[in-house]
Amino acid sequence: MLRSSVACALSLATAWGIPARGAAGQQGTASMVGRVISRDTRAPIGGATVVLVTTGVATISDSLGEVRYAGLAPGSHRFEVRAVGYEQSAWRVRLEAGEQLRTFELDVLRYELPGVSVEAQGLLAGFERRRVHGTGFFFTEEEIERRHAVALSDLIRGVPGVQTTCRQGTCAILMARSTRGCRPEYYLDGFPASVSVGPDFPIQGIYGVEVYRTASEAPAEYRKPELRCGVILLWSRTAP
Repeated sequence: MLRSSVACALSLATAWGIPARGAAGQQGTASMVGRVISRDTRAPIGGATVVLVTTGVATISDSLGEVRYAGLAPGSHRFEVRAVGYEQSAWRVRLEAGEQLRTFELDVLRYELPGVSVEAQGLLAGFERRRVHGTGFFFTEEEIERRHAVALSDLIRGVPGVQTTCRQGTCAILMARSTRGCRPEYYLDGFPASVSVGPDFPIQGIYGVEVYRTASEAPAEYRKPELRCGVILLWSRTAP
């Protein structure tokens, strides 16, 4: 009798177009593994902010440039991605049920150096002269403040040809265009400072920073015979 009742109920459900529980099933959720990379170098970008616009949830990419979102409804989602040194971009991504991989490519932010209006003297005058005619990457005090950079690694993250990686609270700056694993030499106010200056060096009060990715890019006065990698020059406001 019970079996006949169940069969009858299933027949009526089919006739009326009502799916039996568990037959059509509930739609599965979608999850996404996003990878943020540089369009120019294809290198992963760590520390990028990825925002799921529909919910406002923001996630920071790890050292491999990866972020993860789970429990999303299948369908169209808008993501905005920004990172220091790169142009902010947005993507409309359609997700199906299950896990999917998406790649977000960012373009390097190009800067046009303004005309030099600072009457610098001494070593700072040399910085301003190279900033106009040099071949490296230059950061002024205004740029440092605009980026809200606290440490040197915050400032130069995203410079093409320079890799900044952080693991377990320790950061490293490597020159990708030189020998693999090549660490630059550091100078502070014109003096060798590789022992005391590094990725975690605080840059409050720094007037300017110069980044030269290879030995051949470095200014002649810093192109020592033993120089294997690039050079990073820091200038304080108290430089002579």
